[in-house]
Amino acid sequence: MARRSREEQAEHDRVVLLVAQQRFPQETCHVIMNPGIEENCGLTYVTADGSYDTVYPDIVALMRPDREIVAVGEVETKSTVTRGHSGQWRLFGQHATACYVFVPAESVEAAKQLVRGIENLRLRTYSFDCDGNIIVTDVP
Repeated sequence: MARRSREEQAEHDRVVLLVAQQRFPQETCHVIMNPGIEENCGLTYVTADGSYDTVYPDIVALMRPDREIVAVGEVETKSTVTRGHSGQWRLFGQHATACYVFVPAESVEAAKQLVRGIENLRLRTYSFDCDGNIIVTDVP
């Protein structure tokens, strides 16, 4: 888990909740969140040496009724849009059908550089309007 200030972690967890509610289809998917240090639903994959490992994206969408992972979402904050975190995005992109990375709007240029060459990754920005409502924008 990323090391964030208490305030930044609270913002992160709020964005995870809002994005999960608004951007992942609750009617066709079972959406599970892993905010903070929670490990409610993971993505298990085979490592290079043949063993198994599990990672815990912020949001995991399971198709109803068979519970197959169809998408994962990862929410970043200003301090976590880094090369170190982009390795995690690459892992999610390799092992999930679709991977969505949500970054603060002011971090979009840095994020664009970091996502180059990552398959199955869809970059989104988030910001808030003057009433505190989240605005999520697709990044081409």
